[in-house]
Amino acid sequence: MDEPNPVPEPPGKDQPPADNPLEHIVDDTEERGDCHEWIYRQFVAGRGADEILAELIGNGWPADDAEAWVEQSRRATRHLRGVITREGVARAVEKRSRKAFRTAFRVALAGIILVAITYGCHSLAMRGQKPPPAAGSSAR
Repeated sequence: MDEPNPVPEPPGKDQPPADNPLEHIVDDTEERGDCHEWIYRQFVAGRGADEILAELIGNGWPADDAEAWVEQSRRATRHLRGVITREGVARAVEKRSRKAFRTAFRVALAGIILVAITYGCHSLAMRGQKPPPAAGSSAR
């Protein structure tokens, strides 16, 4: 497969195992970083997780590490692939709910203030006037 960006190979793949494992410590931080970037680019390009995982394992990366990296990159690229998650929906609903409660509180507060103003204006307007006659009584 002739790709513009081949799968990075793990360091020390071609070296025979040492007698003592501590004699053969390899710093693979850079290679792992390259591998993470490659996996991310593959997801962005539209490849599937199983295909990427098989290629990594085929190139000699440990299966457990490769599975974890592929899963991490799969989750990181959800937004690019248009995936809708339960977490994303819950976050949007919570945001909308909080906004609705803030709005409802403001509307209720404004309503209480308007009722108080209306009552105050009505009582001021009625000051000094005789109350209307009761029903059934004659006004003489």
